[in-house]
Amino acid sequence: MDRKTKIKNLINKAYEFEKTFVSELTDAQKSCAGRLENWSAKDVVAHNASWKERHSRNIIAVQEGGNPVRVTDFDQENERLFNEHNQKSWQEVLEYASKTHEKLLKLIEKLMPETLETFGYLPWQEDRPLWRTFFGYGYSHPLVHLAEHYRYRGEQESAAKVIGMMADDMVDLDDSPPWQGAVHYNRACQHSLLGQKDEAISELTEALRLNDGLTEWAKEDPDLEGIRGEAEFATLTQV
Repeated sequence: MDRKTKIKNLINKAYEFEKTFVSELTDAQKSCAGRLENWSAKDVVAHNASWKERHSRNIIAVQEGGNPVRVTDFDQENERLFNEHNQKSWQEVLEYASKTHEKLLKLIEKLMPETLETFGYLPWQEDRPLWRTFFGYGYSHPLVHLAEHYRYRGEQESAAKVIGMMADDMVDLDDSPPWQGAVHYNRACQHSLLGQKDEAISELTEALRLNDGLTEWAKEDPDLEGIRGEAEFATLTQV
C-alpha cells in the first residue's frame, strides 16, 4: 500500500473513531457546556474540524497561487475558534465535522503521490513533507484531543487506548529516527497512563535517543505525569 492510501485510510479511521466517541457520550456529557479553559466534547469535535478546514484552505490557496495563512499565536487562534463554534448545536457541529472531513479527503485524493513527498509546500514547513501535514490535521491532531478529553474525564484506559492505536498506526509510515522516536514516545505515554512505570521509562528512553527534540515536551506532558517523579525520568530529561 502506498503512503497516500495509508494517509487517506488513517484520516478516515480517525474520523470514524471520533464518530464513535460522540455516539458513546451520555446525555449529560452531550449537554455539558464547555468553557475556554475546559472544553466540552462538542468543543473538541468543533476544534478538530476547524483545523481540518484551516489546513484545507491553505492547501487550496497554494494551488490557486494565493497566500496560505500561518498561525503564529495558537492560543489566540484556538480562543477565536472556540468562540466561533461554542454556541452551535450538536447537529451544526457534526455537520461541520462531516463537511471538513470530506473536503480534506477530496484534496488529498487529487494530489499526486510525489506531491505529498515534497518539502515546503507550505512555506513555513520546509523541514516536513506534505503528507505529514495531512497526517497531522486529519489523524494525529484529532486523536490527541480525544485522548486528552478522556484523560480530563479520568478515563485513563480510554486515553491510553487512543495513544496506543496512534503508535501502532504510525510505525510503518516513516522509518526515520525522529518519526520512530515519536512512536516510542506515544508508547511511553500509553504505559504511563496505565501505571506501567518500567515500560514507560523504557519507551521514553528509546524515544529520546531517537528524537531528543521531544525532551522539552516530555517535561510538561500530562500523559507522562505517572512517571515524572521517577529518578530515571529526571535523568532522561536533563538538558
